[in-house]
Amino acid sequence: MVAACLSCGRRNLASVLSRNAMPRSGQFLATQDTRYASMDVRWEGCRDCGLMWIDPNCVQEVDYTHVIRSTANQMPDYKEDLVRRILEASPDSNAPVVEVGANDGRFLRVLKEAGLRNLHGIEPSVGFRPSYEGSGIGLIQSHLNAETVARVRSEIGSASVIICRHTLEHVPKPDKFLQAMRSLLRDERSLLIVEVPNTASLVRNVAVHELWDEHLFYFSEQNARALLAHNGFRVFESRIYPHLGSENLVICAQPAGAATRNDAIFAKPDFDIRSLGSRIKQLTAELKRQAAGWHKPVAALGASHPQTNFLSITRAAQFVDCLMDDDKNKQGQYAPVAGRPPLPVVSSEEALSRVNPRTILLTGFGYPAWIARVREQFAGRVVAFVHPYPATAAGSH
Repeated sequence: MVAACLSCGRRNLASVLSRNAMPRSGQFLATQDTRYASMDVRWEGCRDCGLMWIDPNCVQEVDYTHVIRSTANQMPDYKEDLVRRILEASPDSNAPVVEVGANDGRFLRVLKEAGLRNLHGIEPSVGFRPSYEGSGIGLIQSHLNAETVARVRSEIGSASVIICRHTLEHVPKPDKFLQAMRSLLRDERSLLIVEVPNTASLVRNVAVHELWDEHLFYFSEQNARALLAHNGFRVFESRIYPHLGSENLVICAQPAGAATRNDAIFAKPDFDIRSLGSRIKQLTAELKRQAAGWHKPVAALGASHPQTNFLSITRAAQFVDCLMDDDKNKQGQYAPVAGRPPLPVVSSEEALSRVNPRTILLTGFGYPAWIARVREQFAGRVVAFVHPYPATAAGSH
Protein backbone atom coordinates (compact mmCIF):
# COMPACT_ATOMS: atom_id res chain seq x y z
CA MET A 1 0.00 0.00 0.00
CA VAL A 2 1.24 3.51 -0.79
CA ALA A 3 2.20 5.83 2.08
CA ALA A 4 -0.23 8.65 1.33
CA CYS A 5 -3.03 9.60 -1.07
CA LEU A 6 -1.80 11.29 -4.24
CA SER A 7 -4.74 13.71 -4.31
CA CYS A 8 -5.32 14.86 -0.74
CA GLY A 9 -2.01 13.84 0.83
CA ARG A 10 -3.71 12.06 3.72
CA ARG A 11 -2.94 8.61 5.06
CA ASN A 12 -6.43 7.30 5.78
CA LEU A 13 -6.12 4.47 3.26
CA ALA A 14 -7.94 1.18 2.80
CA SER A 15 -7.88 -2.01 0.78
CA VAL A 16 -10.91 -2.16 -1.51
CA LEU A 17 -10.74 -5.41 -3.50
CA SER A 18 -8.22 -8.04 -4.56
CA ARG A 19 -8.30 -10.71 -7.26
CA ASN A 20 -5.57 -13.22 -8.10
CA ALA A 21 -4.54 -14.51 -11.52
CA MET A 22 -6.54 -11.94 -13.48
CA PRO A 23 -5.81 -12.23 -17.22
CA ARG A 24 -4.39 -9.08 -18.77
CA SER A 25 -7.05 -7.34 -20.84
CA GLY A 26 -7.02 -7.31 -24.62
CA GLN A 27 -5.56 -10.77 -25.19
CA PHE A 28 -7.08 -13.02 -27.84
CA LEU A 29 -5.66 -16.50 -28.23
CA ALA A 30 -5.43 -18.81 -31.23
CA THR A 31 -6.20 -21.91 -29.18
CA GLN A 32 -7.76 -22.59 -25.81
CA ASP A 33 -4.46 -23.89 -24.40
CA THR A 34 -2.32 -20.93 -25.54
CA ARG A 35 -0.39 -19.37 -22.66
CA TYR A 36 -1.42 -15.85 -21.66
CA ALA A 37 -0.31 -13.10 -19.29
CA SER A 38 -2.04 -12.69 -15.94
CA MET A 39 -1.58 -10.62 -12.81
CA ASP A 40 -2.73 -10.34 -9.22
CA VAL A 41 -4.67 -7.10 -8.77
CA ARG A 42 -5.30 -5.16 -5.58
CA TRP A 43 -7.43 -2.05 -5.64
CA GLU A 44 -6.80 0.44 -2.83
CA GLY A 45 -8.21 3.84 -1.98
CA CYS A 46 -8.39 6.88 0.24
CA ARG A 47 -11.25 6.99 2.75
CA ASP A 48 -11.04 10.78 2.93
CA CYS A 49 -11.21 11.89 -0.73
CA GLY A 50 -12.35 8.70 -2.50
CA LEU A 51 -9.39 8.35 -4.87
CA MET A 52 -8.85 4.72 -5.89
CA TRP A 53 -5.85 3.09 -7.52
CA ILE A 54 -4.24 -0.25 -8.28
CA ASP A 55 -1.49 -1.12 -5.83
CA PRO A 56 1.76 -0.07 -7.60
CA ASN A 57 3.29 -3.43 -6.65
CA CYS A 58 0.71 -5.07 -8.93
CA VAL A 59 0.96 -2.67 -11.84
CA GLN A 60 2.22 -4.01 -15.14
CA GLU A 61 2.50 -0.90 -17.28
CA VAL A 62 1.23 -1.06 -20.84
CA ASP A 63 3.46 0.31 -23.59
CA TYR A 64 0.81 1.83 -25.83
CA THR A 65 3.28 2.13 -28.72
CA HIS A 66 1.86 -1.03 -30.26
CA VAL A 67 -1.72 -0.91 -28.97
CA ILE A 68 -4.34 -0.14 -31.62
CA ARG A 69 -7.67 0.39 -29.89
CA SER A 70 -9.74 3.06 -31.61
CA THR A 71 -12.16 5.05 -29.46
CA ALA A 72 -13.91 6.69 -32.42
CA ASN A 73 -17.18 4.89 -31.61
CA GLN A 74 -17.13 6.29 -28.08
CA MET A 75 -17.34 9.96 -29.08
CA PRO A 76 -19.55 11.52 -26.38
CA ASP A 77 -22.90 13.16 -27.01
CA TYR A 78 -21.63 16.26 -25.17
CA LYS A 79 -18.70 16.85 -27.53
CA GLU A 80 -20.19 20.17 -28.65
CA ASP A 81 -19.86 21.45 -25.06
CA LEU A 82 -16.15 20.64 -25.20
CA VAL A 83 -15.77 22.29 -28.60
CA ARG A 84 -17.50 25.44 -27.40
CA ARG A 85 -15.23 25.70 -24.38
CA ILE A 86 -12.13 25.20 -26.55
CA LEU A 87 -13.20 27.84 -29.08
CA GLU A 88 -13.81 30.32 -26.26
CA ALA A 89 -10.32 29.69 -24.92
CA SER A 90 -8.66 29.85 -28.33
CA PRO A 91 -10.29 32.63 -30.39
CA ASP A 92 -7.21 32.68 -32.63
CA SER A 93 -7.80 29.71 -34.93
CA ASN A 94 -4.05 29.50 -35.59
CA ALA A 95 -3.04 29.08 -31.93
CA PRO A 96 -1.69 25.59 -31.15
CA VAL A 97 -4.28 23.19 -29.73
CA VAL A 98 -2.97 19.84 -28.54
CA GLU A 99 -4.67 16.61 -27.57
CA VAL A 100 -2.58 14.32 -25.35
CA GLY A 101 -3.45 10.68 -25.87
CA ALA A 102 -5.17 11.61 -29.13
CA ASN A 103 -5.86 8.03 -30.25
CA ASP A 104 -6.86 8.02 -33.93
CA GLY A 105 -7.45 11.81 -34.01
CA ARG A 106 -11.24 11.67 -34.23
CA PHE A 107 -11.81 14.45 -31.69
CA LEU A 108 -9.15 16.62 -33.35
CA ARG A 109 -11.05 16.25 -36.62
CA VAL A 110 -14.15 17.52 -34.81
CA LEU A 111 -12.14 20.59 -33.79
CA LYS A 112 -10.91 21.05 -37.35
CA GLU A 113 -14.50 21.00 -38.59
CA ALA A 114 -15.21 23.73 -36.01
CA GLY A 115 -12.58 25.97 -37.66
CA LEU A 116 -9.37 25.39 -35.71
CA ARG A 117 -6.27 25.04 -37.89
CA ASN A 118 -3.21 24.46 -35.72
CA LEU A 119 -4.06 21.04 -34.31
CA HIS A 120 -1.67 18.42 -32.98
CA GLY A 121 -2.04 15.00 -31.42
CA ILE A 122 0.45 13.46 -29.02
CA GLU A 123 -0.09 9.73 -29.36
CA PRO A 124 2.36 6.86 -28.78
CA SER A 125 0.60 4.21 -30.88
CA VAL A 126 2.35 3.77 -34.22
CA GLY A 127 -0.72 2.00 -35.55
CA PHE A 128 -2.71 5.23 -35.65
CA ARG A 129 -0.25 7.08 -37.93
CA PRO A 130 -2.29 6.33 -41.09
CA SER A 131 -5.30 8.05 -39.48
CA TYR A 132 -3.41 11.37 -39.51
CA GLU A 133 -1.96 11.19 -43.02
CA GLY A 134 -3.52 13.82 -45.25
CA SER A 135 -5.70 15.14 -42.40
CA GLY A 136 -3.88 18.43 -41.88
CA ILE A 137 -3.48 17.48 -38.20
CA GLY A 138 0.01 17.14 -36.78
CA LEU A 139 1.07 13.96 -35.01
CA ILE A 140 3.85 13.65 -32.45
CA GLN A 141 4.48 9.94 -32.04
CA SER A 142 5.43 9.83 -28.37
CA HIS A 143 4.43 9.31 -24.78
CA LEU A 144 4.29 12.58 -22.88
CA ASN A 145 6.61 12.85 -19.91
CA ALA A 146 9.21 15.20 -18.48
CA GLU A 147 11.80 13.94 -20.96
CA THR A 148 9.67 14.58 -24.07
CA VAL A 149 8.32 18.03 -23.10
CA ALA A 150 11.29 19.89 -24.63
CA ARG A 151 10.91 17.99 -27.90
CA VAL A 152 7.21 18.75 -28.10
CA ARG A 153 7.76 22.45 -27.37
CA SER A 154 10.42 22.65 -30.07
CA GLU A 155 8.09 21.09 -32.64
CA ILE A 156 4.83 22.94 -31.96
CA GLY A 157 5.60 25.68 -29.43
CA SER A 158 3.40 26.45 -26.44
CA ALA A 159 -0.24 25.42 -26.54
CA SER A 160 -3.23 27.64 -25.94
CA VAL A 161 -5.36 24.55 -25.17
CA ILE A 162 -4.51 21.00 -24.12
CA ILE A 163 -7.15 18.29 -24.16
CA CYS A 164 -6.57 15.09 -22.20
CA ARG A 165 -9.47 12.68 -22.67
CA HIS A 166 -9.41 9.27 -20.98
CA THR A 167 -5.65 9.20 -20.62
CA LEU A 168 -4.90 10.43 -17.08
CA GLU A 169 -6.34 7.25 -15.53
CA HIS A 170 -3.90 5.13 -17.59
CA VAL A 171 -0.63 6.73 -16.46
CA PRO A 172 1.32 5.47 -13.43
CA LYS A 173 2.22 8.98 -12.21
CA PRO A 174 -0.68 11.33 -12.94
CA ASP A 175 0.90 14.13 -10.90
CA LYS A 176 4.01 14.15 -13.12
CA PHE A 177 1.78 13.87 -16.18
CA LEU A 178 -0.19 16.96 -15.14
CA GLN A 179 3.04 18.86 -14.53
CA ALA A 180 4.25 17.94 -18.03
CA MET A 181 1.03 19.26 -19.58
CA ARG A 182 1.27 22.45 -17.49
CA SER A 183 4.74 23.10 -18.87
CA LEU A 184 3.36 22.88 -22.42
CA LEU A 185 0.68 25.52 -21.86
CA ARG A 186 1.39 29.06 -23.00
CA ASP A 187 0.38 31.11 -19.96
CA GLU A 188 -2.17 31.43 -17.17
CA ARG A 189 -4.95 32.18 -19.67
CA SER A 190 -4.42 28.82 -21.38
CA LEU A 191 -6.87 25.96 -20.92
CA LEU A 192 -6.54 22.35 -19.86
CA ILE A 193 -9.52 20.02 -20.30
CA VAL A 194 -9.29 16.69 -18.49
CA GLU A 195 -11.91 14.01 -19.05
CA VAL A 196 -11.96 10.81 -16.96
CA PRO A 197 -14.50 8.17 -15.93
CA ASN A 198 -16.35 9.21 -12.76
CA THR A 199 -15.56 6.78 -9.95
CA ALA A 200 -18.53 7.97 -7.90
CA SER A 201 -20.82 6.31 -10.45
CA LEU A 202 -18.74 3.12 -10.38
CA VAL A 203 -19.00 2.85 -6.60
CA ARG A 204 -22.69 3.81 -6.35
CA ASN A 205 -23.70 1.28 -9.02
CA VAL A 206 -21.13 -1.44 -8.24
CA ALA A 207 -20.14 -1.19 -11.91
CA VAL A 208 -17.65 -4.05 -11.85
CA HIS A 209 -17.11 -3.90 -15.62
CA GLU A 210 -15.47 -0.49 -15.18
CA LEU A 211 -12.64 -1.98 -13.12
CA TRP A 212 -9.80 -2.49 -15.58
CA ASP A 213 -6.15 -3.41 -15.16
CA GLU A 214 -5.21 -0.56 -17.52
CA HIS A 215 -7.02 2.00 -15.33
CA LEU A 216 -4.37 2.61 -12.71
CA PHE A 217 -6.32 5.44 -11.01
CA TYR A 218 -10.04 6.07 -10.43
CA PHE A 219 -11.01 9.72 -10.05
CA SER A 220 -14.10 11.52 -8.82
CA GLU A 221 -14.85 15.23 -8.77
CA GLN A 222 -13.40 16.05 -5.36
CA ASN A 223 -10.10 14.22 -5.66
CA ALA A 224 -9.53 15.19 -9.30
CA ARG A 225 -9.94 18.87 -8.47
CA ALA A 226 -7.53 18.48 -5.54
CA LEU A 227 -4.95 16.68 -7.68
CA LEU A 228 -4.98 19.46 -10.30
CA ALA A 229 -4.65 22.15 -7.64
CA HIS A 230 -1.74 20.34 -6.04
CA ASN A 231 0.04 20.30 -9.39
CA GLY A 232 -0.27 23.93 -10.35
CA PHE A 233 -3.76 24.36 -11.82
CA ARG A 234 -6.75 26.52 -10.94
CA VAL A 235 -9.92 24.54 -11.57
CA PHE A 236 -12.77 26.80 -12.64
CA GLU A 237 -15.35 24.30 -13.87
CA SER A 238 -16.21 20.64 -13.44
CA ARG A 239 -19.18 18.81 -14.89
CA ILE A 240 -20.46 15.25 -14.86
CA TYR A 241 -22.03 13.85 -18.02
CA PRO A 242 -23.84 10.55 -18.61
CA HIS A 243 -21.96 8.37 -21.09
CA LEU A 244 -22.54 4.80 -22.30
CA GLY A 245 -24.51 3.80 -19.24
CA SER A 246 -22.05 5.36 -16.81
CA GLU A 247 -20.63 8.85 -16.19
CA ASN A 248 -17.68 10.94 -17.33
CA LEU A 249 -16.12 13.79 -15.37
CA VAL A 250 -14.88 16.83 -17.32
CA ILE A 251 -12.69 19.40 -15.59
CA CYS A 252 -11.58 22.75 -17.01
CA ALA A 253 -8.50 24.36 -15.46
CA GLN A 254 -5.83 26.97 -16.07
CA PRO A 255 -2.21 27.17 -14.90
CA ALA A 256 -2.01 28.83 -11.48
CA GLY A 257 0.80 30.90 -10.08
CA ALA A 258 1.66 28.15 -7.61
CA ALA A 259 0.55 24.72 -6.54
CA THR A 260 -2.02 24.62 -3.76
CA ARG A 261 -2.30 22.01 -1.02
CA ASN A 262 -4.71 22.93 1.75
CA ASP A 263 -8.12 21.99 3.09
CA ALA A 264 -9.80 24.88 1.29
CA ILE A 265 -9.99 22.70 -1.83
CA PHE A 266 -10.79 19.48 0.00
CA ALA A 267 -14.31 18.09 0.23
CA LYS A 268 -15.57 14.73 1.43
CA PRO A 269 -16.96 12.53 -1.35
CA ASP A 270 -20.61 11.49 -1.35
CA PHE A 271 -19.69 7.80 -1.61
CA ASP A 272 -17.69 5.34 0.48
CA ILE A 273 -15.05 3.28 -1.29
CA ARG A 274 -15.03 0.83 1.62
CA SER A 275 -18.45 -0.43 0.54
CA LEU A 276 -17.34 -1.49 -2.93
CA GLY A 277 -15.53 -4.69 -1.99
CA SER A 278 -18.36 -6.03 0.18
CA ARG A 279 -20.99 -5.18 -2.42
CA ILE A 280 -18.98 -6.95 -5.15
CA LYS A 281 -18.84 -9.97 -2.83
CA GLN A 282 -22.63 -9.78 -2.52
CA LEU A 283 -23.01 -9.50 -6.29
CA THR A 284 -20.73 -12.52 -6.79
CA ALA A 285 -22.83 -14.60 -4.41
CA GLU A 286 -26.08 -13.55 -6.07
CA LEU A 287 -24.81 -14.42 -9.56
CA LYS A 288 -23.69 -17.82 -8.31
CA ARG A 289 -27.12 -18.43 -6.81
CA GLN A 290 -28.91 -17.42 -10.01
CA ALA A 291 -26.49 -19.37 -12.24
CA ALA A 292 -27.74 -22.60 -10.67
CA GLY A 293 -30.94 -22.07 -12.66
CA TRP A 294 -29.38 -21.06 -15.98
CA HIS A 295 -29.91 -23.50 -18.84
CA LYS A 296 -26.81 -24.44 -20.82
CA PRO A 297 -25.18 -23.40 -23.08
CA VAL A 298 -24.67 -19.92 -21.62
CA ALA A 299 -23.39 -17.07 -23.82
CA ALA A 300 -22.26 -13.63 -22.65
CA LEU A 301 -22.59 -10.65 -24.95
CA GLY A 302 -19.23 -9.10 -25.89
CA ALA A 303 -15.56 -10.11 -25.69
CA SER A 304 -13.89 -6.81 -24.81
CA HIS A 305 -12.35 -5.86 -21.47
CA PRO A 306 -15.64 -4.81 -19.78
CA GLN A 307 -17.04 -8.28 -20.36
CA THR A 308 -13.95 -10.34 -19.53
CA ASN A 309 -13.22 -8.25 -16.43
CA PHE A 310 -16.82 -8.50 -15.25
CA LEU A 311 -16.82 -12.27 -15.69
CA SER A 312 -13.42 -12.64 -14.01
CA ILE A 313 -14.01 -10.36 -11.02
CA THR A 314 -17.48 -11.72 -10.24
CA ARG A 315 -16.33 -15.31 -10.89
CA ALA A 316 -19.27 -15.70 -13.29
CA ALA A 317 -16.91 -16.91 -16.05
CA GLN A 318 -17.20 -20.44 -14.64
CA PHE A 319 -20.86 -20.52 -15.69
CA VAL A 320 -20.34 -19.23 -19.26
CA ASP A 321 -19.64 -21.33 -22.37
CA CYS A 322 -18.86 -18.69 -25.01
CA LEU A 323 -18.71 -14.98 -25.78
CA MET A 324 -20.77 -13.49 -28.60
CA ASP A 325 -19.08 -10.64 -30.46
CA ASP A 326 -19.62 -9.42 -34.02
CA ASP A 327 -16.13 -7.93 -34.32
CA LYS A 328 -14.55 -10.10 -37.03
CA ASN A 329 -11.08 -9.49 -35.52
CA LYS A 330 -12.11 -11.43 -32.41
CA GLN A 331 -14.20 -14.25 -33.87
CA GLY A 332 -12.63 -17.69 -33.94
CA GLN A 333 -10.26 -16.82 -31.10
CA TYR A 334 -10.35 -17.38 -27.36
CA ALA A 335 -10.56 -14.77 -24.61
CA PRO A 336 -8.89 -15.59 -21.29
CA VAL A 337 -10.96 -15.22 -18.12
CA ALA A 338 -10.24 -16.09 -14.50
CA GLY A 339 -11.30 -19.41 -13.03
CA ARG A 340 -11.72 -21.48 -16.19
CA PRO A 341 -10.14 -22.15 -19.61
CA PRO A 342 -10.34 -19.30 -22.15
CA LEU A 343 -13.76 -18.78 -23.72
CA PRO A 344 -14.37 -19.12 -27.47
CA VAL A 345 -15.52 -15.97 -29.27
CA VAL A 346 -18.31 -16.52 -31.80
CA SER A 347 -20.47 -14.29 -33.96
CA SER A 348 -24.17 -13.98 -33.21
CA GLU A 349 -24.86 -15.85 -36.46
CA GLU A 350 -22.63 -18.71 -35.35
CA ALA A 351 -24.33 -18.72 -31.98
CA LEU A 352 -27.69 -19.00 -33.72
CA SER A 353 -26.65 -21.78 -36.09
CA ARG A 354 -24.22 -23.83 -34.00
CA VAL A 355 -24.08 -22.94 -30.30
CA ASN A 356 -27.83 -22.44 -29.74
CA PRO A 357 -27.47 -20.80 -26.30
CA ARG A 358 -30.29 -21.31 -23.87
CA THR A 359 -29.18 -18.43 -21.64
CA ILE A 360 -27.68 -15.10 -22.76
CA LEU A 361 -26.04 -12.70 -20.32
CA LEU A 362 -26.78 -9.18 -21.54
CA THR A 363 -23.28 -7.85 -20.89
CA GLY A 364 -23.26 -5.29 -23.70
CA PHE A 365 -22.57 -2.57 -21.14
CA GLY A 366 -23.54 0.91 -22.29
CA TYR A 367 -24.86 -0.19 -25.70
CA PRO A 368 -28.63 -0.75 -25.43
CA ALA A 369 -29.08 -0.83 -29.22
CA TRP A 370 -26.66 -3.75 -29.41
CA ILE A 371 -28.59 -5.61 -26.73
CA ALA A 372 -31.86 -4.89 -28.57
CA ARG A 373 -30.42 -6.35 -31.81
CA VAL A 374 -29.43 -9.54 -30.02
CA ARG A 375 -32.89 -9.86 -28.52
CA GLU A 376 -34.36 -9.52 -32.01
CA GLN A 377 -31.94 -12.07 -33.48
CA PHE A 378 -32.97 -14.65 -30.92
CA ALA A 379 -36.68 -13.88 -30.97
CA GLY A 380 -38.63 -17.12 -31.15
CA ARG A 381 -35.81 -19.20 -29.68
CA VAL A 382 -36.07 -20.88 -26.31
CA VAL A 383 -33.60 -18.61 -24.57
CA ALA A 384 -33.54 -16.69 -21.30
CA PHE A 385 -32.05 -13.20 -21.26
CA VAL A 386 -30.32 -12.47 -17.96
CA HIS A 387 -29.34 -9.03 -16.67
CA PRO A 388 -25.73 -9.21 -15.44
CA TYR A 389 -26.47 -7.02 -12.41
CA PRO A 390 -29.24 -8.55 -10.27
CA ALA A 391 -31.09 -5.65 -8.67
CA THR A 392 -30.77 -7.16 -5.22
CA ALA A 393 -26.97 -7.00 -5.39
CA ALA A 394 -25.98 -4.10 -7.60
CA GLY A 395 -27.68 -0.96 -6.45
CA SER A 396 -29.32 1.13 -9.17
CA HIS A 397 -28.39 -0.83 -12.33
